[in-house]
Amino acid sequence: MRQVAIVGGGKSWARAPFTDQSWEIWAHSSCCEGLARLRVDRWFDVHRPSVRAEPKKWSERYQRWLTDPSEGRTAPVYVLDGCLAQPDVPTIENADIPNHVVLPWEEMQAWLVSRGSTDREYVTSTGAWMLKLALFEGVDTIGIWGIDYEEHGEYL
Repeated sequence: MRQVAIVGGGKSWARAPFTDQSWEIWAHSSCCEGLARLRVDRWFDVHRPSVRAEPKKWSERYQRWLTDPSEGRTAPVYVLDGCLAQPDVPTIENADIPNHVVLPWEEMQAWLVSRGSTDREYVTSTGAWMLKLALFEGVDTIGIWGIDYEEHGEYL
C-alpha cells in the first residue's frame, strides 16, 4: 500500500509522519528552511521565477537552496512547465534547478478528463498540484499536514 504525506508550512506540519518509512513525504519547497533536516522524498515548487521575484519576494537563501547543489538538497523538486510545445523539456527557469522533475500536467489533465472532469481544470496552489499528482499516481492513502493556507490569506 502506497502512502503519501503532503506537507506544507502550516502549524500542523509537525505531526506529519517523517520518521515512518511507510510514508513518502512530499513537501512545499518554500518550507525548506524548516524541513530541510527532516526526511523529504519530493519537494514541489510550481511557481515561475517571475513569481519568485515579485513582491512576495522569496528569500535569497531559498533561491540558493533551489539552485545550488552545495546547499545540500538531495530530493528532486517537482516543477510546473507549460511554456513549451514539449512539456518534458525544461525551460531556462527550471533548468536552473538541479534534479528537477517536470510535472506531467497534460497527462494528469487527460486522466482527469477521462474520469469525467472538465477539460479546463483550474489548479493554482502547490498543495492542489501535489494532491492531483498523488491521485494521478494511484496513491492508496493521502495524508495532509501543514496545508493551513487560511493562516496566510491563501486557500487550497
